Amino acid sequence: GREMKSLAFRSGMSLIERMVALLLGSVLIAGASKILVSNMQSFRLQDNVSSAQEAGRLGLEILLTDLRRAGLDNPGMTVGGVAMNVGITGRNGSATTGTGTGAVPGLLAASDEVTVAYAAPVDMTNCEGATALAGQVIVNRYYIAVDANPAIPALFCAGTVNTGLAPTTAGAALIRGVES
Repeated sequence: GREMKSLAFRSGMSLIERMVALLLGSVLIAGASKILVSNMQSFRLQDNVSSAQEAGRLGLEILLTDLRRAGLDNPGMTVGGVAMNVGITGRNGSATTGTGTGAVPGLLAASDEVTVAYAAPVDMTNCEGATALAGQVIVNRYYIAVDANPAIPALFCAGTVNTGLAPTTAGAALIRGVES
């Protein structure tokens, strides 16, 4: 009977062995958690970078489409008897801010501005979605302003059709999170 007690006692784990096993398990779980958190942060960073690149490509594509149209041969383009000889104009951080005549609501003080005018080659819309028939003049103004919700800078476009005047409305936010 004495040998039986001795075997039963030796087959179990001591308290110290259990504590060492618990410590090793905790270290392994902490290491795996650290790797998981690091991978999640890396994924978020990669996602933000790809979103910024996508927004940049979209913004350039929108602008390039209008710039290419304005670069078409548009001699003698007139609206209401006013000659529209220049298809592309711009201001370098000197646009009027605030409200009033010629003002752009929410425009950032140092925002550059590009205005593009061209005759619609086919029935189409301006940057705000207003319909222009083939031959009508579209004027789109691109600028950076603070978007109302959320309050971050965004690329805006304000457009008119067949007025010959640069748009003076607040326009529509095309891409949010853009810096001037």
